[in-house]
Amino acid sequence: MRQRTVKYFDILKEYASHDERIRVFHQENGGVTSARNRGVQEAMGEWISFVDSDDELFFDALSIPVP
Repeated sequence: MRQRTVKYFDILKEYASHDERIRVFHQENGGVTSARNRGVQEAMGEWISFVDSDDELFFDALSIPVP
């Protein structure tokens, strides 16, 4: 991992150590589709959501039911 990536990975691991809902995985860069497929494979809940760095979410975006 690159130095900057290691820093972010350590921050994520710290968050995960305090909240059992957060799980952190690392894989070599294979693109967005590869990362999302991994997320789907590792998901344990009933719902899943992906948010990209250029997306904007409102405070209650994930609490509004979808018809």
